[in-house]
Amino acid sequence: MSPDIYVESRHIGYAILWGLELAVFYDAFLICRNVIKHKTFIVYLEDFFYWLVCAFFVFENLYEIGDGYIRWYMALGVGIGMLFYKLTLSKWLVKGCSFLLNQLKRICTKILKVFLKPFFKLGRGIKRIFRYLVGRTKVVLGLIKKKLTLTVKMLKITLCKR
Repeated sequence: MSPDIYVESRHIGYAILWGLELAVFYDAFLICRNVIKHKTFIVYLEDFFYWLVCAFFVFENLYEIGDGYIRWYMALGVGIGMLFYKLTLSKWLVKGCSFLLNQLKRICTKILKVFLKPFFKLGRGIKRIFRYLVGRTKVVLGLIKKKLTLTVKMLKITLCKR
């Protein structure tokens, strides 16, 4: 085999590996979306930046390896790598990792609820006390207002008599 063919076949192998890397990177986004729910706008932003980074990564690597030339078979190799991964490992990896992370999230949530429960009860108690004090303050202020109103009326009556 000639050295040129060996070099070109090694380059297409790299391109296929880049495609695999990019697909795994996108699956990381999918796993995060399955574990933490995202709003539609955030999903659009994530996808936009993903494809922007991918385009830069692929273009730079294709340009660097191809000595300034972008060869079509290298781009095809990236696509083949992505497609191969999506058809073989992607579904199981995303489902498995999402399941494990959701279970971990559920367990951590239960543990946090157990540890934070006393603080929530304390907060509810403080809230009740605060509501009671605010209610009592309103009653006292209402009584003071009545007394002041009566005092002002009495002052007006005595001043008008003089």
